[in-house]
Amino acid sequence: MANIDITLLTSKRTRISVDGLDSVAATQAGGYIVVAGESETTTFAVHFPSNFIGQTSWVYMKNSKGEYKVKHFGMLKSADVTFTLPEEMTFAGNTYLVFYATYGAGESTIKTVWSPVVVPVASTGIDYRKVAVASPDVLEEVITEAGEAIRIARELREEADNGNFDGKSAFVRFSASDDGADMTEDWSAGQGYLGIYIGHEASNDPQEYKWTRFIGGSFCEDDDVTTEIDYIVVDNTDKSFIAEGITSVKLTIPKNISHGYHAGVNFVSGATPPTFEVVNNSDYAVKIIQYGLVMASYAPSANCSTSMSIMCDGKFVHVSILEVTA
Repeated sequence: MANIDITLLTSKRTRISVDGLDSVAATQAGGYIVVAGESETTTFAVHFPSNFIGQTSWVYMKNSKGEYKVKHFGMLKSADVTFTLPEEMTFAGNTYLVFYATYGAGESTIKTVWSPVVVPVASTGIDYRKVAVASPDVLEEVITEAGEAIRIARELREEADNGNFDGKSAFVRFSASDDGADMTEDWSAGQGYLGIYIGHEASNDPQEYKWTRFIGGSFCEDDDVTTEIDYIVVDNTDKSFIAEGITSVKLTIPKNISHGYHAGVNFVSGATPPTFEVVNNSDYAVKIIQYGLVMASYAPSANCSTSMSIMCDGKFVHVSILEVTA
């Protein structure tokens, strides 16, 4: 059994806590485990921002079989609501929860959609306190990468202890690829690999460096100039395009994404909305999601702000879209 708190932030992101233990943002690889059949024992406590009191709210749910279920909370009398998963939503696999709030009517209706919550549902009992805040394949990858980093550090220490440096220095470079392609001396967002070379002077050949992956920070970037957006989405980076008169939006999903990848893209539409295109260079199929439903395509609306959350769950790249009337 797990008692799960979901806090819906004004930034349209979500944050979760399992029995008081904070986890990563829910749009990242799963932060807790629900056991199949726990519909009556796993309680979700949802906290809306206080300014949403009085608005109508609900949650869309989708299990790993693609089946949907809706739970209506009605008009919020307080910022806090609780619910349990319906039985059909505890089918083994990932269950997605998307929370909504809306007020107004007709053309003046304003709908708020928060980033989806991923609920990994296990087919057998698991003591969730004994598992980390990521799925097994992510853990294996992190452990492997950490082991490689430790191995390189030990080799460097042994060379130093044996006097093999002999006037040599350690040179560090950064790259977005595990082979060191386009390496640089200074780190920038999207460069997840660190290379080390021992020599009397730095080498310009990335193959002479020992490369290992490391975890960078999360960054936000603003662009108030570009009107023809042609952007390669960057892991752990939220990019906002706020120039007037944006005419086109082209987003490229890079080749080297993996489970746990997360990025954000925001842009503003004027009276004439921009064209929209996704170029997928990854090995995962792209799913465009709006209002909790998978869409064949997306056409931006006029006079609105669009916020996109882009994540990879190891099976698909999900592009979740939120439009807010300007």
